[in-house]
Amino acid sequence: MSHENVGPQPDPRSQRYLICASCIAILAANITCAPFSTLVALKMGATPFYIGALNAIHLGTFVLQLVTMGQVQRRGKKFVLILWNTLTLIAMVPLLFLPEIWKHYREWALPSFMILVSIRHVTRTMSLTAWMPLLHDNTTAENRGRFFGRMRTYWKLILLIWLVSLALLARDEAPWWLIRSAMAIGLLSQGIYILCLLPAKERSPLGISESMPKMISRPLRDHRFRWMLLYILCYGTALGLADPFRVVYLKSLGYPDSVLLLGPATLFLGGILTQFAWGKLADRIGNRGIFSISHVGMMVAIAAWLLVDNTTSGLALALIVLATIGIFNGGNSIVQTRYMFSIVQQDHQAAYITVATVLGMVSIGLAGLAGGALLTWFGDFEIHQGALHLNAYHLLFICSALLFTLPHAIRTRLRQGKEVPSAKMIAFITRPLRTMLGSMATLVPPLDDIESHDSRDTTDQRPEPPVQS
Repeated sequence: MSHENVGPQPDPRSQRYLICASCIAILAANITCAPFSTLVALKMGATPFYIGALNAIHLGTFVLQLVTMGQVQRRGKKFVLILWNTLTLIAMVPLLFLPEIWKHYREWALPSFMILVSIRHVTRTMSLTAWMPLLHDNTTAENRGRFFGRMRTYWKLILLIWLVSLALLARDEAPWWLIRSAMAIGLLSQGIYILCLLPAKERSPLGISESMPKMISRPLRDHRFRWMLLYILCYGTALGLADPFRVVYLKSLGYPDSVLLLGPATLFLGGILTQFAWGKLADRIGNRGIFSISHVGMMVAIAAWLLVDNTTSGLALALIVLATIGIFNGGNSIVQTRYMFSIVQQDHQAAYITVATVLGMVSIGLAGLAGGALLTWFGDFEIHQGALHLNAYHLLFICSALLFTLPHAIRTRLRQGKEVPSAKMIAFITRPLRTMLGSMATLVPPLDDIESHDSRDTTDQRPEPPVQS
C-alpha cells in the first residue's frame, strides 16, 4: 500500500528558502565533519582508530533523533529545528579556542576536540528529526526527484567551492589561523541557517504525540518499510566501512593537506554534474534501474582504490574514483529518498523518516568504527608478490566493495508502481552514445516506451491537507 499524498503544488518561495538553508547548513556542518574534522584530528596526531571513533560519534548521535519525534508531532517541525539549532550555535562557540588549547595544553587538545564535536553533533542531531519531514511537506511525487536533484546540486557546489578554497590556502599543512577562520565561518553560517528556516512553510502539527516505543514500532510493523530499513542498513554498512579512511589512505601515501581537501572535493564535483539529471531521470522512469546501476558503479569505484598509489597517475586515478563515487552515491541517495517518501504515512512522518535516518547513520557510523578497528588490527599486514601489492587499506576497500552485493540483492523488494526495467533504463541513458556509433542505435527501445511507464504508485492516494505557514 502506498501512502503517497497528492495535493496542490508546494510554494516555490518556501522551496527556495529550504534550498538556501541546505546550502548554508553544509558550511556550518563541515567544520565538525570529514574531511575537515579528519584533517584537524590528524594535525593533532590522531590514529586511524580515533578517526573511526570521530566518524562513529558523528553518525552514532543520530539515534538521539528518536528523543524529539514526539516534540515534532506536538510542537511542529520549525519549532524543533529552530530550538535545537540555536543550541547548536551556542555549542559551536568553544571550537574557536581550539588553537589556544593546542598551544598551551597540547595533550588535551585532541580529547577536547572530540568532546566539543560530540556536543555539537548531539544538539544538531536533535533538530534533524524535523528536517526531512519539512522537506516532505514541501514536495510532491511529481517533482520530488527534481527538487532533491536541484537542492543537492547547489549544496554540493557550495561545499566544492569551500573545500577547493581551503585546499588552496592549506598547501602542505593547514595552519591554525586557517582552521580558526573556517570555524568562524561555520559559526556564522549556523546563524544564517536559522534565519532561512523562518519563512519556510509546514503542515500544522498534530498537537499530540504517541509514546516513543509506539512511534518506533509503527514503521517496523509496516511490511514495505521493513524492506526499506534492511536496504538502508546494508547500504550504509557497505558505504561506511571505508568511507572515513580515504583521506587517511591518501595521507599515508604522503600527499599534502591540500590534496586531502581537494580529493574529497572531486567527490562533490561528480554529484554536482549529475544530481539534477538523476532526479529528472528518477521522476521519469522510476527508481528500479537507478538502484541497480548505482550498486554496480559503487562496487567498481571502491575496488579501484586498489590501484591508487603515490604517483601522478595514482593521484589522477584517486580523483577520478572519488568523482565516480560521488556520481553513483548521489543517484542512489535520490532514489532512496524518493522511494521512502512515497511509502511514509503523512500523519507519522517523524516516526518513519527518523527510524530510517537513525538506522542509516548508525550503520554508517558503526561500519566506520569497524573499519578503524580493522586497520588497527591488520596495520602491519602487507603482501608483495610481483606486481601484486596488498595492505590493510586494500583489504578494507575489498570488503567494502563486496558488501554492496547485499543491497543489490534487496533492491527487487523496493518496487513502486510500474517502473522501467534496468536493461531498458541503461539502453535509454546510453542512447546518445550508441546513436553516434551507428547501427546499434536501432536496438534502443522507443522513447515513448520509456515514458509510458509511470514511476509513481497511484494506489490508495489520499489528498494532502493544505500547507499552512
